[in-house]
This record gives sequence, structure tokens and C-alpha cells, in this order.
Amino acid sequence: MEAIAAFAQESGIDRLEIREPGVTGFVDFGLEAPVDGHSLAALIPPDLTGYYGGAEVSVPVALELVRAMLSDQGAWCRLEQQGTFTVHVGWDARCRRQDRACGLG
Repeated sequence: MEAIAAFAQESGIDRLEIREPGVTGFVDFGLEAPVDGHSLAALIPPDLTGYYGGAEVSVPVALELVRAMLSDQGAWCRLEQQGTFTVHVGWDARCRRQDRACGLG
């Protein structure tokens, strides 16, 4: 999380757009304790308003979305800033980022 925050700060980014958002039902791979509902409850209103393609979130909220994705808590999306900075969690639970200044990391 610290690396993503540092890259965003270095790139002058304070907000990211949600792209291709998804929420699954109850998922339990035994790695993390399950949460009631979905992992977005503390970040997004319960009816998921604010969680749609193109919605903007602050970097701290984006970091919590990444944390939820890495914890297999049922949320997934890409986070980007107008094609210049992208963060997403792959199927293998590895976090990837790309920005124009640093390339693929």
C-alpha cells in the first residue's frame, strides 16, 4: 500500500477513477476472515452508489479498495487516472501498477 501511495504522490495524483467495478457474493478461500455483505461497506454507501465505472475516489479510499481486493473480500476494479496511472489486482492476487513516468511495475 505504501508503494502505491508513494507512486501516486510522485505522479501528482490525489484521485483515481474506478474502472470495471465488480462485487461478488460471499467468497471464502480460507485466507481471510469473511466480512458481512461485501468489503465496500465502510467505503461506499450500502446501496453501492458511488461504486461505478468513472466514479472518482481519493487515494486513501483507493488504497482501501486495493486492500479489499488483495484480501479476497468480494470487490474488484481497476483504479486509474486518465490512462496515465493504473493500479489493479490480478487473478493471482498480485498488485500491478503502471504509470507513464515509471512504466510497468
